[in-house]
Amino acid sequence: MKWFSVVFGIFLAVSHLMGHVGNLNVFYEGTAGPYPVRVIIRPPGVVPGLAEITVRALGEGVNRVTVQPIKFDAGPEGAPPPDEAVQISDDKLLYSSELWLMDFGSYSVNVHLYGEKGHGTVIVPVNSIATRTLEMAASLKAILLILMILLVGGGVSVIAAAARESTFETGQQPNNAQIRRGRIAFLVGAIFCVGMLLGGRNWWSTVEAQYRANMFKPLKIESQVRLENKVRILSVNIVDDRWTSGRLPPLIPDHGKMMHMYFIRLPEFDGFAHIHPKVQSDDQFDVIVPPLPDGEYAIFADITHETGFSQTLIDTVTVPEYHPDEELLSASLERDMDDSWREIKPYRKTAQSKDVSFLEDGSTMTWLNMPDEIAIDEELEWQFRVNLSSGSPAVLEPYMGMMSHCAVLRTDGKVFVHMHPTGTISMASQMLFERQAGEMDHSMHGQMQGNENQKGTVTFPPFEFSEAGDYRIWIQVKVGGKVLSGYFDMKVNPPRT
Repeated sequence: MKWFSVVFGIFLAVSHLMGHVGNLNVFYEGTAGPYPVRVIIRPPGVVPGLAEITVRALGEGVNRVTVQPIKFDAGPEGAPPPDEAVQISDDKLLYSSELWLMDFGSYSVNVHLYGEKGHGTVIVPVNSIATRTLEMAASLKAILLILMILLVGGGVSVIAAAARESTFETGQQPNNAQIRRGRIAFLVGAIFCVGMLLGGRNWWSTVEAQYRANMFKPLKIESQVRLENKVRILSVNIVDDRWTSGRLPPLIPDHGKMMHMYFIRLPEFDGFAHIHPKVQSDDQFDVIVPPLPDGEYAIFADITHETGFSQTLIDTVTVPEYHPDEELLSASLERDMDDSWREIKPYRKTAQSKDVSFLEDGSTMTWLNMPDEIAIDEELEWQFRVNLSSGSPAVLEPYMGMMSHCAVLRTDGKVFVHMHPTGTISMASQMLFERQAGEMDHSMHGQMQGNENQKGTVTFPPFEFSEAGDYRIWIQVKVGGKVLSGYFDMKVNPPRT
């Protein structure tokens, strides 16, 4: 199955061009002061471009919503005034708006809710990146070409006529000298217009080249595994010129870690780990490889810059055979206390997905609202329940500040999403923007703990798949001090007709 790893790697390379591993949309659920709220941001994928903002109040009492884009390096002082979000007529809790994201980089969308309980604000970070170029319609090209020909032809004719006939008396016919002067003016006018067109074309090509140069590409990394007394050490080196030349801002920790990595065995996704490489130098991060089988592995590593910009680094790496007698104490680094892993059943494409996953300790994880069918662009709230082997609901504990962690991977590697019950945002980025705004509403972070842990359930905000295909989804929870990983396979269909 080596060929699959090669193909998977090629798709990862394509994903570099697509940016954010195939899904730009931002999902967030939390609180804005006294109001529970859900926010979905659909970035345009071009810069500048219009982002679609959807705000749903998860309770009564809200009568006004405004949204405001703030670029990190401009700050609140340089931001435009908030825009009024429009209430959807047939849904009194749903508001919608569009915001211009005018520049590349890290933004936040500040959502203000007003109502019976006063004013509340929530800050949702979003990356403004270009992942595509917009093609001009053939009909519009034809219309613009015709208009250009008419404009240039008309302009040259006017210049020629002015040179030939501007001094005429009424009824006078041009003599040979005037006709010659008109022809020379026509030639000079034509050269001038052609020069203007060529200059415009060069200007446009320069602008287009600058735009393409700014299209999002995650930092290039190179990964390898070395042995230290039979201990497998994975090194991830950032070799991208933008990073090594110091043109990008440093990293900041998220949940206390500089890098969150999902490490997934190819081609059947039967080895899974959530690990946290440690900083060895400005460019190098190392981590002990968990006791999983040898083979090819995909790497998805989340990082956040001190500007609030977050991205996922991707690569594949070959891992040698695991030695049960590896001497961990002799290794040059320690395993991170929050590293977790699991060896699971290989992915098999089946006609019907199963809504129950058996966990490592004999307990079960049930996808309570797993749909029979789902298509892209359909909102789907996910709710899972963990039951102990005795059948009673498990008491869930925070795992790195969250009640759960979720990884979503399309089986060809073109889509990868890491999210929490609060959504897909980087919490480090959100806290950075909150500090910049001078308001830390800690009530919104209470959502991390959730209020359903005593029932053994965890809920993720509505998520939309943007690409059809076959997916494997991992859900991690912590019970009795141990991290448990459930998994589910599902097929996402094209849009319904």
